[in-house]
Amino acid sequence: MLASKRLLINTSVTYCRSIFAVALGLLSSRWILEGLGQVDFGLMAVVGALIGFVEFLNNILANAAARFLAFSIGKDDEGETQRWFNVSLFLHIVAPLALISIGWPIGEWALDHFIKIPDHRLVTAHWVFRLSLILAFISMSFAPFRAMFIAKQDIAEMAIWGIAGSVANFILAYIVWHYSGDRWLFFSICSVAISSSLVLMQIGRAYKKYEECRIQLNLWLDWVRFRKLLSFSGWNLFGGLGQLLRGQGIAILLNRYFNPVSTPGVNASYTIGNTVSSSTQQLSSSLIGAFSPEINTNEGRGDRERMLIQANRASKFGAYLTLLFAIPLILEIEYVLDLWLVQPPVYASGMTSLILCTFIIDRLTVGQMLAVSARGKIAGYQIMLGGFLLLTLPVAWLFLHLGLGPISVCWAYLITMSLCSIGRVFWAKRLVQFLPSIWIKEVFLPLIFLIIVSVFTGRMSQLFLDASLGRLSLVVAATLMTNIVLGWNLLLNINERKSLLAALQSLLKGIFKLIRPQK
Repeated sequence: MLASKRLLINTSVTYCRSIFAVALGLLSSRWILEGLGQVDFGLMAVVGALIGFVEFLNNILANAAARFLAFSIGKDDEGETQRWFNVSLFLHIVAPLALISIGWPIGEWALDHFIKIPDHRLVTAHWVFRLSLILAFISMSFAPFRAMFIAKQDIAEMAIWGIAGSVANFILAYIVWHYSGDRWLFFSICSVAISSSLVLMQIGRAYKKYEECRIQLNLWLDWVRFRKLLSFSGWNLFGGLGQLLRGQGIAILLNRYFNPVSTPGVNASYTIGNTVSSSTQQLSSSLIGAFSPEINTNEGRGDRERMLIQANRASKFGAYLTLLFAIPLILEIEYVLDLWLVQPPVYASGMTSLILCTFIIDRLTVGQMLAVSARGKIAGYQIMLGGFLLLTLPVAWLFLHLGLGPISVCWAYLITMSLCSIGRVFWAKRLVQFLPSIWIKEVFLPLIFLIIVSVFTGRMSQLFLDASLGRLSLVVAATLMTNIVLGWNLLLNINERKSLLAALQSLLKGIFKLIRPQK
């Protein structure tokens, strides 16, 4: 299959899957909030923060495994790919055992002596923490099997697994809404059961489908590859620690400054903001997930020019797809939250808007991030990235110490993310000869102009109507039309327009052949 056609199919399938998952996720979040209540809903994020490092390390190691697997696939060497798989599997089994043996007692102590948890919810909090550790261990140990799907660019099959998980969690949320016992504990037990089952089924499927997923113990102790994988993961770990502290650390910081019983809306608002941001991220990440293995494979082949073109497109389309949903959502955030949650937490609209703005800034340079990762020499880049992101927590603490209120922590988000995006452009220029002038011309300036015009269009649509479903529909229609027209004319070059039209025409012909009755 041609790379351009495969890229379009992968993007289309995962984008449709993401829209489906977002719709189910947002509705189920309302049921979970109503079922658990603001206290337990906010505590869920705080307790989850205690295992955030394990989950975070899982993502770091899985991305490293996918990078090396895709790199070896680009060299068209099945034996090399199998060696990288087995080394990755060994690391993924050893690492969670070490982490959980250390993190378990620390987490138990934190729940009793550091985190503010009402006495009557403390026992449940401990069990939720332990269940979360079990899921983290299962997910982390077998991540290389799932990484093979990404490296092989079987994105469509991954989308099927994602849909299955979304449907199962949607049904669970509805059951929790009507459950009469300890809803937080019941929700945690069922979530672990669903996620674990999906992971085990994916392992079986990967083992059957890919010859490279055969386990060979004699390949586990390949210390040369082990050191390369550990070094790459280690630098990613350093850079990502800032991201971890930014997300999980702020949840704990808010818990320490604002009592979850007297001010339950603070942590709940932060959780809602991250939920909406994660839903938006799914939509843009569907495209990024399609671009990432292609970028790694091209770098593995030595085709630097094509890799840079794809990286620039990843930034362009990643940010653009985010804007399609983020701009109307920010403009109508209060009404959307009222419509969605009926009684949203007090700070939810302000926190959600700022987190969405931060995510837009992040997507503007996601292509540079992918290009640097494909290059592999990431020490200096990750030191810079980690340094900027580590600033988020002290800046947020300073804002709270000065009495600026809970929403100020999200301003700390936005400030440090802006610094990171600037740093990505610098390091992409230094490591892979990425020209900032091309990024400014093809990505930054067109998208800034698009944001200004679409926000203006949306505001004009709000002038003569009160908050209502009709005004929301008008704002969505106006901003989408502005984004589509300006996106086609400003973002896409002539070749991209031709390629997109040709690919869409080919896709429509294929669909027509399937539905046309045979003579």
